[in-house]
Amino acid sequence: MLMRVHHSIRAIARQLGRAPSNISRELTRHTVRPDIAYYASLAGYRTRLTRCWPRRSPKLPLYGELFELVVYLLSKY
Repeated sequence: MLMRVHHSIRAIARQLGRAPSNISRELTRHTVRPDIAYYASLAGYRTRLTRCWPRRSPKLPLYGELFELVVYLLSKY
C-alpha cells in the first residue's frame, strides 16, 4: 500500500517479482476511488466478494424459451 506513494508500478512489480501489468490491473480493479489511495485490506475484501461472480453472462440464459427447448431436445436422446 505504501509503496504506491513513493514508487512506480514497475518498481513495485520488480520488488514483488510480478509483471507490471499485474500490478497495474490490481490497482485499477481494487482502488475504490482514484482520489483515495489503494488499501490492501479493502482490496482483499472486494476480491473475496467477487471471486465467485462469473466474468461474463451465460450464452444461454437459464429458464428461458430457448433453454427449455434445448433441455427438451436433449432429453429425447
